Amino acid sequence: MKYLNKLLPFCAACLLIACFLSSAQAQEAELTIKAENAVARAAQDAPVAKSVVRGRAVYDDTNRPVRRARVMLLDMSSRGTQRTGMTNGSGEFQFKDVPAGSYVVMVDAAGIITPVSFIDLEDAAAEKINLEEIRKNFDEVVVNGTNTVNVKVRARRGGAVSGRVTYADGDPAINVRVNIMRKKDGKVVRFITNMNPSALLGIQTDDRGMYRIAGLPPGEYILSASETIDHTGEASARDDYMGMGQMFGAGSLVVTYYQGTTKSGDATAIQVDAGQESNEVNISLLDRGLRTLSGTVVARHDRSPLKFARLTVASKDGASTSSPFPFAAGPNTATDEQGRFTINEIPDGSYTITVEPPYAGEEMDISSEEEGDGEEEPEPAATPAPTGTPKRKFTRKVQDVTINGSDITDLTITLSEGAIVSGVVTVEGGRPLPQTETYFMLESVSGERLTDGTQQNVQPDGRFTIDGLPSGAFYPNVFVAPGDKYYVKAMNAGGTDLMQNPLVVPESANINNVRIVLSPDAATLSGRTLSANNTPVSGVQFALIPADPNKWRTRISYLFGNSEGNGSYSVSGAPGEYLIIFLGGADNPRAVNEAWIQSRAAGALRVTLLPAQRKQMDLTVP
Repeated sequence: MKYLNKLLPFCAACLLIACFLSSAQAQEAELTIKAENAVARAAQDAPVAKSVVRGRAVYDDTNRPVRRARVMLLDMSSRGTQRTGMTNGSGEFQFKDVPAGSYVVMVDAAGIITPVSFIDLEDAAAEKINLEEIRKNFDEVVVNGTNTVNVKVRARRGGAVSGRVTYADGDPAINVRVNIMRKKDGKVVRFITNMNPSALLGIQTDDRGMYRIAGLPPGEYILSASETIDHTGEASARDDYMGMGQMFGAGSLVVTYYQGTTKSGDATAIQVDAGQESNEVNISLLDRGLRTLSGTVVARHDRSPLKFARLTVASKDGASTSSPFPFAAGPNTATDEQGRFTINEIPDGSYTITVEPPYAGEEMDISSEEEGDGEEEPEPAATPAPTGTPKRKFTRKVQDVTINGSDITDLTITLSEGAIVSGVVTVEGGRPLPQTETYFMLESVSGERLTDGTQQNVQPDGRFTIDGLPSGAFYPNVFVAPGDKYYVKAMNAGGTDLMQNPLVVPESANINNVRIVLSPDAATLSGRTLSANNTPVSGVQFALIPADPNKWRTRISYLFGNSEGNGSYSVSGAPGEYLIIFLGGADNPRAVNEAWIQSRAAGALRVTLLPAQRKQMDLTVP
């Protein structure tokens, strides 16, 4: 059972890639847009799911069938669902019971360009995927939930890169990971070519040191080879999820770029054209001195060592070649009982060390787990209720270090105790709290991604607490499922109006006076997003911004919408007058701020929502 639990993050990571289109929803919309989609689902019947999509997949250059290949029907709306099937011996396929919506048919065959290959992993992590690039290169299939659609899918052969990786003495470099990155707008970005095992696991050289990467869209690419190195010398299941980090190419810091450099900015780009192969792209691994980095992680307040803190090291000298999977974004290690850590075989260069604190009170054994005899392990004893003052959580720390010609053996990294924010939620007029899930959450004003714990349930008595917070300024908010009835009417902490100003949290502070008042009179705007010729458009993101410029400074007043497969949308929030501003394909709702609004407010469509109003309005997409 323990091993099964360790597989869950792996399965979740694969699922995220398989459902990549759902990342078109922005991070902040994990609450906002989820609320709106919940409204749409609650307010409308589920989409009719009786359509049939049938067709034939052929190679674009020969018109010959793509036989016995996996095909996927990818939902282009925020639902991000997918269906999988196979072509037969004639290249034919069929999907039944398809809900109304807009889809892309993806053919998963060797050497074929897929929609996945157009997604930059950095954009996916920031949840700002540009679907327009996918729509431009792949045909959309639109169904109404009852009709039958026949399609001909043309599978386009991508370009390929091949070559040989050797050590400095000419010996073949076997089982070395080969990384390919796209050169785009002067930057080097990671991507994956497909959703099959070889693309997800990473390309490795064979027994001759040879490699080949196919299915590449036309463009410029950077190649590198990462030597297989265990920088931590640890075999702990805690550190590597049963070896999956190594399987997915976790974090080697010893990287050589084509041709013969250690920095991505100095690498030679390879031009790849559709259907063509660039061969003899050979990489000779550089021979260089390797160092050791070791030290201690301690608590700032009393300098006591912190065991089980997790450290991840990343190079600042080149583009990241780490796997996209969280458990493979190393190298990473954990401090021992004395708070010590060691990372071996690091080349000279500049690095960033990220330290994730141990969980408060964590006392688990991190030694390697042994296989049992197949019997189910007994349930652990119940944890005694805590007494006295609970332990404070620590905050994560990011620290730079430079290695230049010698080992570093005495690095000390200090972690501060996190701040605590607590308070109470009430409903105006003394009415009872909602009987549905209610969350209090904080979003960093800087846009920095925060660690887990910045969203907590509101207790039945209205109280909430978030701890382990770094210092900074935050936008507080409350989300009530399903989201179509309540909105935040007032919010303050002491003398600060949090509807107009962010919550400023000093280091290790204890802010316990946050007061939030909900109103049950939320307004709802719903309808469809339509093209100029009056046809539904799915996956359209837009913002409702208060017309009053004095409310542009704080994000709590922003509402975000996202249309579903049939173009329907539903947005709920505070009554008032709003500007409706559409987000472009590359726009990230997390980046919406006062300057962004000012540049787009002129000529924006306006709408006025009254308390508890349910207003219908179709929106024409520009």
